[in-house]
Amino acid sequence: MPFKEGESGNPNGRPKGIIDKRSELAGLLKPHAPELVEKAVELALEGDVNALRLCLERLIPKAKDETINLVIKAEDLTQPELLLNINSTAINAVSSGEITPSEGKAISAIIDGQRKLIEIVGIDKRLAALEQVMNTKRGDKNER
Repeated sequence: MPFKEGESGNPNGRPKGIIDKRSELAGLLKPHAPELVEKAVELALEGDVNALRLCLERLIPKAKDETINLVIKAEDLTQPELLLNINSTAINAVSSGEITPSEGKAISAIIDGQRKLIEIVGIDKRLAALEQVMNTKRGDKNER
């Protein structure tokens, strides 16, 4: 039977004092942590691939992203036409294998964000100019 909209199946929530199963198991292992770590290292050094993988994964976290060095002039980031050139350079770098497709996609997304900001600033300036013209024309009509 489904719950009525806006009603919780457990309105009182989780009872206080209930320990999460994972926390409970971790608590059981905690007193043995030094010995377990020593054993994992020992097994890894003896050639146990899984123990070795476990030790290395804990020592060296997975790299999420790598840095990409780009030389871009600040003035190139202010003109949409020049952003097109930067994006084309990124596409060429992907197709020649200099950078990965995901790196090219990241560069393209950054360039697109910059393009959108340029457009928003341009629209804002044009809107302000139009409002000024409209206010001036209203002022002229009010003086008559």
